[in-house]
Amino acid sequence: MRPITLTMSAFGPYAAKTVIELDKLGTNGLYLITGDTGAGKTTIFDAITYALYGEASGNTRDVNMFRSKYAAPETPTGLFAVVNNITEYAEPSTPTEVELTFEYAQKIYTVKRNPEYDRPKARGEGYTTEKANAELHYPDGRVVTRLKEVNKAIVDIMGIDRSQFTQIAMIAQGDFLKLLLASTEDRKKIFQKIFRTQCYYQLQERLKAETSKLAVEYNQTGSSIHQYINGIACHPDDVLKLEVDKAKKGELKNTEAVQLVEKLIDQDTAAQQKALERIGELDKQKQKIAAQLAVAENRKTTEEKQEKAKENLALETQRLKRLETEKNEAAAHQPEVQKAVEAIAKLEAQLPEYAEMQKKQTERTGLQKALEELAQKIKTEAETEEKLARNIAEFKAEQASLQNAGAAQAAQKAEKDRLAEQQKDLEALKKEYAAYQKLEAQLKKAQADYAQKSEDSRQKRAEYEHKNKLYLDAQAGILAETLTEGVPCPVCGSLEHPHPAQKPENAPTKQELEICKAKAEEAEAATQAASSKASNC
Repeated sequence: MRPITLTMSAFGPYAAKTVIELDKLGTNGLYLITGDTGAGKTTIFDAITYALYGEASGNTRDVNMFRSKYAAPETPTGLFAVVNNITEYAEPSTPTEVELTFEYAQKIYTVKRNPEYDRPKARGEGYTTEKANAELHYPDGRVVTRLKEVNKAIVDIMGIDRSQFTQIAMIAQGDFLKLLLASTEDRKKIFQKIFRTQCYYQLQERLKAETSKLAVEYNQTGSSIHQYINGIACHPDDVLKLEVDKAKKGELKNTEAVQLVEKLIDQDTAAQQKALERIGELDKQKQKIAAQLAVAENRKTTEEKQEKAKENLALETQRLKRLETEKNEAAAHQPEVQKAVEAIAKLEAQLPEYAEMQKKQTERTGLQKALEELAQKIKTEAETEEKLARNIAEFKAEQASLQNAGAAQAAQKAEKDRLAEQQKDLEALKKEYAAYQKLEAQLKKAQADYAQKSEDSRQKRAEYEHKNKLYLDAQAGILAETLTEGVPCPVCGSLEHPHPAQKPENAPTKQELEICKAKAEEAEAATQAASSKASNC
């Protein structure tokens, strides 16, 4: 990309419309922008980067800061001014915008952008917000508008995004060291996108992945074959035992091992056939023996049944003799049994009279107990009646003494109610005062905490800004530390470095600066939280 013309209007320190004809610098070599501190060098970088990508060239400036604070919101008449040897003309109500005409691949493009800012209303008083906008003009006359479409079109044309552009095409102040110290992986990604070699890298990665996959499959297959070979079983006296041992040690090729296994299988198949024939013969012998055993078993079972029947016959004969003896004894005692039956019949006839007598005895006992309870109840009621008579006499005496106490009782009740209400109000006021004291203490504590955190934040921010200035001032010394005799300087290309810049002793490292910045941001966040807490109190 070669810039041709850059036009800035109310942009940064350039209050009026400023046109820089970069085409006059030629088409060969590098462009060097130099000048005193605050002369507006970085703003030119910002303007070019903002025109292309809608962002600043560095990470420390925000787009909303681009509106020039020197540009008057309303200028009655035009004004000529000379700034940095460049003639500027401020028009009434100067708009903030950047326009860049550049050449890429021998084609001329023009991109124009403006950030969001407040401007005077065209009619009436007050201000209105000018929305951010962009437009891109192609060589063939096509025009692309809207921020997203313009951003995408620029990346498509340039082939790189804003981060890569600020690393390889336009090096802003303090950012050159980032490219020199960038990791190999980051530089590789940048160069792949520039020279469009991503497809070769992807092919390489795919081939590498396929190779790794085939290697894994090869190793797994080899391990499986070795596992099966180790599982070969062979009789110690077999003539192939020596070959099997060689195969397990890995001394045989896979084809030889396969042939050995086939021989062992043939041997096992022949041995299996002989074993099957032998099993068939043994099965026939087994069937004959089973038939003989069945006959012998039946004979044995019959003999056992016969012996058991003989034993049962002897037992039943003895039992029959015992029953006959018992029958004879029972016949001898028959008269005594008859007498006992007659006695039982007489006793059963007397049972109803005995039950009636038992019932009357139970009723008599119950009546006696009820009589005793009634006598005790009469005695208790007499005592209660006497006590009630005494209480009535006492109540009548007390009633006579209290005939004039009604008015006093009403007055006492009203006073009691008033005191109770006053006590209730005092209790509520006491609680409110305690809550007020607690909130007042919280407020004082929150205010003290905010003051302490505010001071801490101010100190840490001042420390970070001081160290950041030291770090930026020491960039030349930091770069000089990477120089090696005989190796070209990344800036001027010289192989000799007789007078390298010296880094100040008090210059912080990048890591120390980032830690200091993180502490300052953390302190600012704590201050905001403390302020919010105190405000709530």
